[in-house]
Parts: sequence; structure tokens; C-alpha cells
Amino acid sequence: MTSSENLNSSILENLPLNAMRAFEATGRLGSVSAAAAELAVTSGAVSQQIRLLETVLGAKLVARAGRGMTLTAEGRAVAELIAEPFRGLREASRRLGRCDNAELIRLGAPGALAAGWLAPRIERFETHSRGVPVRLISDPDPSALDRFQVDLEIRFADRPAQGANAVRLLTESYAALITPNMMAAISGGDWRDLVKTCRLIQCDECDRAGLDWRSWLARRGIVREDAHSGDRYALAEHAVSAAAAGRGMALAPRSIAEPAVESGRLAVLIAAGVEPVAGGYDLVWPEGRGLRAPDRALKTHLIEESRPFEHAGV
Repeated sequence: MTSSENLNSSILENLPLNAMRAFEATGRLGSVSAAAAELAVTSGAVSQQIRLLETVLGAKLVARAGRGMTLTAEGRAVAELIAEPFRGLREASRRLGRCDNAELIRLGAPGALAAGWLAPRIERFETHSRGVPVRLISDPDPSALDRFQVDLEIRFADRPAQGANAVRLLTESYAALITPNMMAAISGGDWRDLVKTCRLIQCDECDRAGLDWRSWLARRGIVREDAHSGDRYALAEHAVSAAAAGRGMALAPRSIAEPAVESGRLAVLIAAGVEPVAGGYDLVWPEGRGLRAPDRALKTHLIEESRPFEHAGV
């Protein structure tokens, strides 16, 4: 075999699939042992299949390099030719298969939402669905849904997703959060008195969203020279935790604050109003992909679970 034309012709003929599979994995992973581990066979079996392919093609494909191996020039040419078809086969396997559990639902979601609002609702679903497991994957790769690495995904979006079906689960808004003890202190009084004197917890994430304390106070006609004083946190969930610990008043997304509010550790200062933001959280899946029965059950459950959150005062 001395030309690329001859090589192309040979590759397209009826070559042993297992031998090509073993060689492709070896070339891609860089060693026979790694290929054996991926294919769940012994290293000897992989080596035997590579020798079979070499015999059929009449060319040396791999050569020893110290304790490892390297591809010969002919080996690299074969590897390039079969790389794309085997990549497609692996993708098809991911799309069609459920290697660990046929009922498993892989759900992608933003990390803060997954750990807060979503986690207890998934727990209730698994209990009520008689053990259908859900694997939460936080902050999945942008291509995870299209590549079938997740079955459903929750995304924050300000416009409908392109090339996907979408159901709006939650709108989002920011609210001022205080402990119940602080809330009790203003019972019968004016909430503005508390806001004027309470320590304010700062949050970089909220500032970037245009919801810093100075602008929040200004929209309510309140002036504080120390509006940017107080503890400062990078993430909204950390600001929420600090508020629940009594460090002051936090301004944060209600979806992130909801677990602390539901447990009674925090209260929403509803009298001060909430700040809606554009968009919300959508449950999405690609157009043209049918949902399995477990996926449909989870979709229905999440829609039902999201309704109470939409009411003011949560």
C-alpha cells in the first residue's frame, strides 16, 4: 500500500469492524491499555485486533516507542480516515443508549438554581415517581443538550431558545431579604426606617446585573451615604447565606433565596417591592426529539412545582 488512493480504497472495503475499532481507540487514546479499558477488553485482545488489521491492510500501523507506542505514517493515514466515522458511532451510541439505567433522567441546570430551588423539588420527584432517578448536572457545557449529554436542561433566557422546545418555569426578580427577627422589629412600623439603618450586604453578581443597593434605594426615594458599605460577596448565594446568618439585609434573586425563605431562615421584604429582570428560567429540549415517559413526568412535576414560587411573598 503505497498511495493515499490505495489506502482510501482499502478502508472502504469490508474490513473487520472490531479490528478498526480497537485501532481507532488505540490511536485516539495513545496506548493499547487505555483502549482496552475503554472497550472493556484485555490489552492482548486489542493488540490481536490491531495485528489482524495490519494483516488485512498489508501495512505496519503501530510501532513500539520505549514502553509506549506510536503510529507509523500508514497508521496515521488510517487513523485520519476512520476517526470521523467512529466519532459518529460514539455519538449515536450516546443518543440511543442509556448504559447505566434506562429510566435515568439527566437534567442540566445553572449551579445556583440546581443547589437551591431545584434540589428539593428533584428529591420530591424521585420519591413520588417510585424511584426514577434524576442526575443533576450543574452548569453543563453549552452543547450538552444537542450532544445528548443531558436529556432536559433548565436555562436562564430573555428570549425563546433557537432550535429548541421551551416551557417557562420561573420568572425572576430580585428582592430585599432579612431575617424573621428583623421583620418582626418593623411590625406596625415603616419598613423604610429599617432600610435606612440596617447593615447592607453587598454582592458583585447583583451589582453586575444593575441591582446594586444605591440604585435600589434611589428608586424608593431613600438616600444612604453608606449604601456601598457592609460585607461584600462575589456570588448571590453567598450573600443570601450571610443574610440568613444575621449579617444584614441582602439583595438577591428570589430563586436563589427561596430555600432559605421556605425554611423560615429569611423573609422577603415584600412591602419594598421586587425588581423584575428580563427573562426567566426555561425547561428546554431540542426540536424533533421526543420525550420519554420519565422526561414527560419530570416536566409536569417541575411545572407544578414552579407555580407557588410565582406568587408574591415567597
